[in-house]
This record gives sequence, structure tokens and C-alpha cells, in this order.
Amino acid sequence: MHEQAVGFWQQAGERAIQRSSYVEAIAHLNQGLEGLAPLPETPARWQNELAMQVPLGRALLLVKDFSAPEVERAFSRARVLCQHLGDTPQLFPVLNGLWNFHVVRNEFQIAYELSEQLCSYEAYRNIHLLGYTLFYLGKLTSACEHLETSIAFHDAQRAHPQNFSDRTTGVSTGIGAGARSYASWVLWLLGYPDQAHQRRREALSQAHESSLPVHVATELYSSAGLHQFCQDNHAVQEQVELLITLASEQQFAFLLTSAMIWQGWALTMQGQCEAGIAQIRQGLTDYQTIGAMQKRPYFLAMLAEAYEKAEQIEEGLIVLVKALAFAEKTGERWYEAELHRTAPIGTNRGCGSDVRSPIP
Repeated sequence: MHEQAVGFWQQAGERAIQRSSYVEAIAHLNQGLEGLAPLPETPARWQNELAMQVPLGRALLLVKDFSAPEVERAFSRARVLCQHLGDTPQLFPVLNGLWNFHVVRNEFQIAYELSEQLCSYEAYRNIHLLGYTLFYLGKLTSACEHLETSIAFHDAQRAHPQNFSDRTTGVSTGIGAGARSYASWVLWLLGYPDQAHQRRREALSQAHESSLPVHVATELYSSAGLHQFCQDNHAVQEQVELLITLASEQQFAFLLTSAMIWQGWALTMQGQCEAGIAQIRQGLTDYQTIGAMQKRPYFLAMLAEAYEKAEQIEEGLIVLVKALAFAEKTGERWYEAELHRTAPIGTNRGCGSDVRSPIP
């Protein structure tokens, strides 16, 4: 009774996601996909598969990390199914999932094309993704404009849901919080710290309002970063302790690894240099292991700062050279100005490939 069984596995997976039980959801949805294997290729079968591939990809994003091969397989297959079925509504979460995959891998040209494609369907609903991509490319003023437009649109959805469809109003809290998080970083980098912290507070408030662990964890992540920009190591420590607890419970690999790096930086700034540097280095190794490259220049800058605190200047300069080279190679330029500010003139000279690297 494959067809009946597949329907029950799909329902079980969706209910697990509603409870934020993502590991359980992955197991149910994979079981359902196995049940589809013996069935003939028909539009009905494609529809059933699509109904499982999309939530499977969403769950894998959080548990396996955004850049995991399983994530790309799920969303790429879902994209093919959308093309078979002409299913435009389902195409939105599919392209969004692929955007996440490529951004974390620092494949910004692909991410930009995906965000433009999404905006071609519903510009205001998806304009936040263009803002996010422009942020990573270092186009901060344009990013800020797109993010503020997104915030205004989703605030209108929340304030007047009767003017919008249920499909769009259901995601406004999460998108609004995410746009505020990115806006807080952009505003700080542009020189508006007060506005940045206001957006941070709003993002945390909306995340807690949604009561979804993934929203809360994501905003704690963003909040920790903003406090680090401001060199407030005690606030960073407070945020990452909450994030580590939540990310461990929910098995959010990407967020947990990032939190460990921030925690190592906070420990170093509090005088625990040896333990802090060891934790940052381990976090960078784990980050590389899960295939994530997003924000690597920024995290390397934190390691360089930790070496400076420990008076290991040569090691810190080598790390900064690596960070600048990585930014140049991948096009992730949002933190590049800070890297140049931190690195003294001439750092790029005398630190060639023959110098022993202090990091993996």
C-alpha cells in the first residue's frame, strides 16, 4: 500500500517540523520518498514527491548545515519537479533553499541570480534576499535600501493581514526579523550604531514572538555578532551561551559552530587567551568540516584579534593575510574594510605561502 503509506509519512514529517523536531522529520520524509520509488512516473507521483522534498530540504538546512550536499540534492530535485508540474507557488521555498545553499558556499553570483528570479515573481516579498546578497558582496548602501524596503512591506503584512493572502502573512514575522538582523549589521558597518542596536532589539522581539526555535537561534546569532562589532565581550558571552544551549538542543550545526567561535573570542578578550584561541581554531576547523565558507574572513579577523590580545603579533598578521586573500577569492567583501583597517600597511609583503600557517 505504497500510496497510502507515503501520505502518512509525509504528514508525520510535516507535523515533526511544526514541533521543530527536524531530525525526526528527516527520517519520516526519507521513508516516504523510499515508498515512492516503486511507483510509476506520473504527475500525481511528482506532486507527492514535491510535497516531501521541500520540507526535507528545509529540515536538512538546519540539521545538516546549509552547504551539505543533501540540501542541494533535495532542493535541486524539487526544482525539477516544479518545472514538470508548472508549480510556481512551490518554487518560492525551493529557490530560497538553493539561495541559502549557495550563499553559505560563497557562490554569490548564483545566489544573486536566484534572488533576482524570486523578485521577478513577487518583488517586495522576496526583496530581502537581494538585500542579503548585496550585503555579502559589500554593497552596503544598496543592501540597506533593500532591507528597509523589506521591513516596511512585512510590517504592513503583520499590521494589516486582511490585505494579504494567508500564504504571505504566514512568513512575515520570520522574514521581518531576518531583515532586521541583516540591517543591524549593515547599519553598524555604515556608521549608525544606535540604529543598528534598535534593529537588533526589534529582531529579537519578533523572533521570540514567533516562538520558533530556529528564529530565536538565528537572532541570537545576529545579536552576538553585533555585540562583537562593538567589542562588548560580556554581551557576546551572554548571547552565545543562550545560542549554544538552543542550537545544541535543536542540532543546528551551522549556528552552533559559529557560536563556539564567538565564545572563544569572548574568552580571549576576558584574558583567557590560550583557551580562547584554541576554541576559535577548533571552531574554524569544524566550520570548514561542515563545508561552510560564509563569513570566514570575519571569523579569521576575530582569530587575528585574539592573537593580538595574546601578543602573538606574527601569527595574527598571517591570519589577516589569509582573510584578505579569501575575501578577494570569493568576493565576500562586507568585512573587507575592517580587515584593511586592522592590518597595517605592507602586511601583504613578506607573508608568502612558505610561511607556516597557524590555522588548518
